[in-house]
Amino acid sequence: MGSVAGDRAVHSVRLAAGFSIGGEVPRAITYVVESIHDVASTGCALIMAAMAVWCADGEWLQSCDIAFAAESLAYAWALSVVLGGVLAR
Repeated sequence: MGSVAGDRAVHSVRLAAGFSIGGEVPRAITYVVESIHDVASTGCALIMAAMAVWCADGEWLQSCDIAFAAESLAYAWALSVVLGGVLAR
């Protein structure tokens, strides 16, 4: 029962993160365009690439959690949290 609650909690947090990214992306793009006029298109492309990597990473980790769900990996969902923290630095 604990793993079901954990899965639901992680999915809820990912859903909230997806909603919040919708407000952050326009701010980030506006900041990049106003800060670096010469290479604004490159900056915007980097923002979009980072978002694509973030989404692909989340989906890959989720599929790994589903594929290797076993008692020994009951806390595998923490891998995505730790990896996200490392990538954010």
